[in-house]
Amino acid sequence: MITLNRPDVLNAFDTEPFELMAERMVEAQEDAATRVVVLTGAGRAFSAGADLSGRPPARESDRYGFCGLVDVVIDFPKPFIVAVNGVGVRASCSARSGGRPSGAGPTGASSTSSRTRASSTA
Repeated sequence: MITLNRPDVLNAFDTEPFELMAERMVEAQEDAATRVVVLTGAGRAFSAGADLSGRPPARESDRYGFCGLVDVVIDFPKPFIVAVNGVGVRASCSARSGGRPSGAGPTGASSTSSRTRASSTA
C-alpha cells in the first residue's frame, strides 16, 4: 500500500512525492511478492492535487517528475487500485511528453515544497 501522507495540506503533491511514488511503484513492479498496489491518502482527503504554495528549484537527483510518474503508472503491469477518500483533484500532462507537463519549466518541475511525503507500508 502506498499512502499519501501530508494530511495537513490535504496530501498536496510537490516534487518529492512524485519521485517517491514513482520509486515505490517501480519497486512493486520488480517485487515478485507484490501482486497489487493500493494508493490512498491519509486524513480527510485523497489529494488536493499540486501544492501551489511555491515552486521548488529543480533537483539534479529527480528522475521522474509528474509526467514520469504518469508513465510509471501507465506502464504498471500489476493491478493498481486507488482508494479515494474525501477530496481528490485531478492533474494532467501530455503522457509520454519527455517528462514535462504542459507549461512546466525546462526540467518539468510542476509543483512546490518538498514537505509532502509518500510513505509505503507492506
